[in-house]
Amino acid sequence: MNIYDIAKEAGVSIATVSRVLNGSSKVKESTRTRIEEILQRNRYAPSVFARGMVSGSMRSVGVLTIDVRDIYYGTVTYAVEHAFLEEGYNTVLCNTGGLPERQLHYLSLLTAKQVDGIILVGSAFKDQGLESALREVSTDIPVVMLNRKLEGENIRSVICDEKQGTADCVAHLAAAGHSGIRYVQDTNTYSAIRKLEGFKAGMAAAGLELEPHSIIETVKGFAGGVSAAESLGGADFTALMTGDDLTAAGVCKGLRRIGRVPGGDTAVTGFNDSIIALSTDPELTSVDNRAEEMGKTAAALLCRLLSGGDVPEVTILEPKLTIRASTRLVQDR
Repeated sequence: MNIYDIAKEAGVSIATVSRVLNGSSKVKESTRTRIEEILQRNRYAPSVFARGMVSGSMRSVGVLTIDVRDIYYGTVTYAVEHAFLEEGYNTVLCNTGGLPERQLHYLSLLTAKQVDGIILVGSAFKDQGLESALREVSTDIPVVMLNRKLEGENIRSVICDEKQGTADCVAHLAAAGHSGIRYVQDTNTYSAIRKLEGFKAGMAAAGLELEPHSIIETVKGFAGGVSAAESLGGADFTALMTGDDLTAAGVCKGLRRIGRVPGGDTAVTGFNDSIIALSTDPELTSVDNRAEEMGKTAAALLCRLLSGGDVPEVTILEPKLTIRASTRLVQDR
């Protein structure tokens, strides 16, 4: 038996049945008693969809991420889900693998499920087809993007100033006496591009020359870090910066393979300030891009949008450089 059957048997509208289910006082006591007797006799358990049909809200949000196994994505997604749970919302999680066709598929799925809002975790959502679809969806469903900006009628962004984070890394290394600084770039997302821009800006601010070999391109992840370091055998450098802690851990291993000492004759920096930064030997100097705060902020902003509140188009969180043993003064090497 569904809510329509209950309403028909009681001789009332489904809105009246919904008011009884939600404990509203705007129902006559005799009508309430009649409906409650029918509900109890039929052991009726209201579905989320039935509630949503009347209230106009399914009390659910969709979260699209690249890969929840990734430490950064997983941390942000957990924070988002936990924050919405406290607000009484269910979360529908979609792992896209970074594939445009999956992104479009899940966006269509979430729209069909009539979610109240959508959050995109990660900066890899830059396919033109997806951007057009997001703009269309956002006319009815508010969208919050993490680490990505996209102009749209009902789209908001939460961004960590990662450009400043890498610039701070360069400033720290330069202050420690390093001049042979190189940057390992392992992906080409919106976030990665901002980090690279920060490296270039930091080098200019420190008065250090930026040359073609100052930037080393590699594949994403631990293996990419190993490969990048191994490719530098015999090169003249004193510090390697990366855009991810996992890549930095690979760099440390690769440096040892070519006879270098991470934190000794070669400084290494990571990004994300994850558990990986504490698991390497030596522990990594890393930029804290405030993953948990990003998730909580995104959830809070979406809740405010859903309640009709004003939300700025872009909310920026400042990163924090955490200095550890992987970077030392040049004279201490």
